[in-house]
Amino acid sequence: MLLCAVGDSHGHLDAMYSIVEALEEEVGAAVDLVLQVGDFGVWPDPDRLDEATRRHGGAGDFPQWVAQGRAAPRPTIFIPGNHEDFSWLIERGAGEVLPGLRFLPWAGVVEVGGLRIGGLGGCYSPRSYRMPGLSGKRRRHYCREEVRALSRESLDVLMIHDAPAGRFSDIRPGVERRWETKAEGLGELIAATRPKICLHGHLHGRFERRLDDIRVTGLTAVPWPGCAVVIETSEDDDAPWTLRAEWSRAAQGWARAPADVVAAAQPVDLRPLVDALEEWRDAVLDGAPLSRGRKKRLYGAMKGRKELRRVLMAALGGQELDELLEGLLEVGWSASELHRLVESRPDPDSLAPA
Repeated sequence: MLLCAVGDSHGHLDAMYSIVEALEEEVGAAVDLVLQVGDFGVWPDPDRLDEATRRHGGAGDFPQWVAQGRAAPRPTIFIPGNHEDFSWLIERGAGEVLPGLRFLPWAGVVEVGGLRIGGLGGCYSPRSYRMPGLSGKRRRHYCREEVRALSRESLDVLMIHDAPAGRFSDIRPGVERRWETKAEGLGELIAATRPKICLHGHLHGRFERRLDDIRVTGLTAVPWPGCAVVIETSEDDDAPWTLRAEWSRAAQGWARAPADVVAAAQPVDLRPLVDALEEWRDAVLDGAPLSRGRKKRLYGAMKGRKELRRVLMAALGGQELDELLEGLLEVGWSASELHRLVESRPDPDSLAPA
């Protein structure tokens, strides 16, 4: 069976299928199935975009495809990433969202052409991972109960959006990007299901690793080199698939730089920042409600610093700080910027009554 695996497309379906067709010309055959590993870019209504997608390129041409009811030129299966209209996807459920374009939900399994294909969409969040029944904005993550459910399956193909925990490097010539991720559960999922083919996206890099002797392939974002590969399945357990072709150039006329598709934030351990904010909150409140005078002094200390005020007021109000900080990462804040933001919080003593 001839498969084309594609990385994060972020709504750019015309570019994605142009790449698929170009690779078909290269191998001299049509692919039987396209497999897309999340951040497909499901935004049928551009007014509903999340902030990160709005800042980094918009909805692409997916809204036009939906409005016209266009059919996918090749049978396609995609899983959710962390930048989609989840309400729209959940309302439709597993199955076709457009002719030939099939949505495989979290921990979903489907059989096509004799291949059992499983998917685990969403990215990792330490808090969400331990929560059952994710909903709302947390649906951009996966959770432990979904990992456990999918781990009971025997799979030929496993598609995950996030990258399994570990250290690894981009394999593209001349690209020096090294990564360390802490995405829990994915390595165990691979070991339990032992797929012949394992694919992921999310980090916008091109990776090859072996986990528990399973080859794990990471893809870049459309339309950049390494965003798509054509692979041919085999009955040979020692070599279950063969790489037939790989996309090696950016699409003609694509003006933006690669980081402008939707930048995948470097994995960040938020626990030290959350701990620092909680310690600051306890020192400010000292066991009592936030007084009006102290709140006034706090606002004065943060004049002109909207994000700092937002974070500190969330801390004082007992909100979920890891989710708030994750949100800042997703709209382009770097780890160092977050650290500087938290470190710039006013000293609790400066907020004490005169």
